[in-house]
Amino acid sequence: MNLTKVKLIGFRNFKNTTINLNEKSLLFGANDVGKTNLIYALRLLLDKSISEADFEPLGSDFYSHEDCNEYSITIFFENVDHDAVRSQLGHYIGDDDKFCIKYIVSRQDSEALSFESNL
Repeated sequence: MNLTKVKLIGFRNFKNTTINLNEKSLLFGANDVGKTNLIYALRLLLDKSISEADFEPLGSDFYSHEDCNEYSITIFFENVDHDAVRSQLGHYIGDDDKFCIKYIVSRQDSEALSFESNL
């Protein structure tokens, strides 16, 4: 199973960004360009050990350079051939052995936050 793409919209310092990944990708860059934010976005969707408190969205998770009341994180997978994954997510995996996970958070005001997760 390969993680092939990450799409971040309105998340932290990412206004609308798609990051394409290869089998061997290297992440590097100057300070404050979003390396840690990208890793955190992946952790939100993939790390089973992350606590519910960490999962709760903060106001600082929304894109800060413009008014932003929603963010989404979408991760794309290809070549899904592991039996354990297929047994849990089989009905979400396409005939082409691809699937994605999307996490959307929205707020009506700074006090009201809601989120949903879609496979």
